[in-house]
Amino acid sequence: MPIGRAKSTAIRWTIRCVVGLIFAAMAVHAETSDPGQAGLAALDAGEFEQALPLLEKAVAREPGDAFLHYALGITAVQQGKNVLAAAALQRAVELEPDLPGAQAELGLTLARLGEREAALDHLLEALLQGPDDPDVLLQLGILDADEGEFDRALRYFAEAADIDPEIAGAAWYESAGVALDQGDLEAATRYLEQAAASTGSETAAKEAREMLAALSPAPPRRLVIWGGFGFEYDDNLTLSDVDLTTGIGDTATLFDASLDAFLVRQPDLQISVGYDFYQSLYTTLSEFDLQSNSPHVEIAAGSGRLIGSAAYRFTYDTLGGNAFLATHRGDFALEYAFIPYIVGSLGARVEGQTFEQLPSRNAQRITLEMGVRLIDPDRPVTFEIGWRPIWNDA
Repeated sequence: MPIGRAKSTAIRWTIRCVVGLIFAAMAVHAETSDPGQAGLAALDAGEFEQALPLLEKAVAREPGDAFLHYALGITAVQQGKNVLAAAALQRAVELEPDLPGAQAELGLTLARLGEREAALDHLLEALLQGPDDPDVLLQLGILDADEGEFDRALRYFAEAADIDPEIAGAAWYESAGVALDQGDLEAATRYLEQAAASTGSETAAKEAREMLAALSPAPPRRLVIWGGFGFEYDDNLTLSDVDLTTGIGDTATLFDASLDAFLVRQPDLQISVGYDFYQSLYTTLSEFDLQSNSPHVEIAAGSGRLIGSAAYRFTYDTLGGNAFLATHRGDFALEYAFIPYIVGSLGARVEGQTFEQLPSRNAQRITLEMGVRLIDPDRPVTFEIGWRPIWNDA
């Protein structure tokens, strides 16, 4: 995820090359008509478009002047002419291998052209000449990161950030990319926070803020409210399994709502409480109006491949405004991922019911659930095989 700096060192021309060298070169070309003097003056003034043709004329007139080739290469970099820049800088280091900044600029330019091996050679040579060059350290880190040399890349980035505050943002941003490649989200977040707070590179700071926003999960919802309504026509209203032929029909309006509050919502622990409500209102047969109120609580916890949950729900039903049924229900479950996409489950449900209408009676039910679930992540399909024995005591 390179930020890099396509105009890496030329903007800081006078810092890298030393102002004295420029004026020394200008003194050698003392005549005002000399394209070398005019080109160097334009480069020093930041007038790169004007400097380029003048320096091309100057190197044609004095092909053995390494400094003019270097100046031409710097100017070409600013114009985005990396091929011309590489050729000029290559000639400069051939003429004078120790020319300050030339090896570094050639290495950076070759890196932009994708010539990794050649770029690495010149950048390492530049590092020998000036071990405190932050641009060189940054580019070496980028090249190492591309090759999977993450530890060395991080060292280069850290050194570059320590040396030059202006380049620190780009260095920390690149470090975040390495951390993400290593799967270390915590370290990546830390690097991005440093990049976002840096003042040297607004581009790196802006991209770091954007990536932080993308990586940061949305805050978990603490309160979930749901509601709905509909209509139903039942042509055979019944209350139990034994009165299936009443032949009584009516239309009902249905209301359904739920409220869930998450007291704890973490990756390894979740605790919630909630309340569910249901109401059916028949057009004429109001004695069949069913209302259901159901408070509940649930706890789920997990670590690694194992997840466990327990829930309790109390449901109180009224029929036609009169007490009808009270149900206490407990659910317990364990899930274990044997291998990716294959999950085994073991669960139980315990229910106790009290029928309030005369003659009142109680009932208990125990249900066991055991099974294996196959999940296909590439398709919205789940295959499950299981066994569900039920014990009733009515």
